[in-house]
Amino acid sequence: MDLTQGDPTATDDPSLGVHLPKHTSDFDFLTGTWDIHHERLKERLVGCTEWIELDHVQHARTHFNGSISVDENHMPGLYAGLTFRVFDPVAKEWAIYWIDGRTGQLGEPVLGSFKDGVGDFYGYDEHAGQRVLVRFRWTVESDVKAQWEQAFSTDEGQTWEVNWRLFHTKRAE
Repeated sequence: MDLTQGDPTATDDPSLGVHLPKHTSDFDFLTGTWDIHHERLKERLVGCTEWIELDHVQHARTHFNGSISVDENHMPGLYAGLTFRVFDPVAKEWAIYWIDGRTGQLGEPVLGSFKDGVGDFYGYDEHAGQRVLVRFRWTVESDVKAQWEQAFSTDEGQTWEVNWRLFHTKRAE
């Protein structure tokens, strides 16, 4: 079942007859189809400055009146994945999960929120056998431009290495 297909502007199914309160609109900007340009470090946490570049198309939509955001990504010749974001209205924070299409496994979430158009989300992961603090940063530049970056820290956030950047350009619907 492809959760991202259908009307890309729809946030809920009105046929359900259920009114869901609007707790957030943080990821509403992402709804639709995007052309994505990747820049990813060839090697991480070794001082590498060589970036690998690729492009793909992303389809995103929201559910439950903006409290869930889902996007599906297909990187031709590489892999596919799905991002699943869930807003906790009590904690007023997002949990962002990545599902890697190669393994089908749901990764540990990064947690955080938006402030002044920038969303910072933190969690832990492992890279090359080393525990790292991970930061996802979303910067909403306009209705049709956004940027996401991933950074790793090996010193609990004192310093960061940005290792992956996505430049989003929204397609006209």
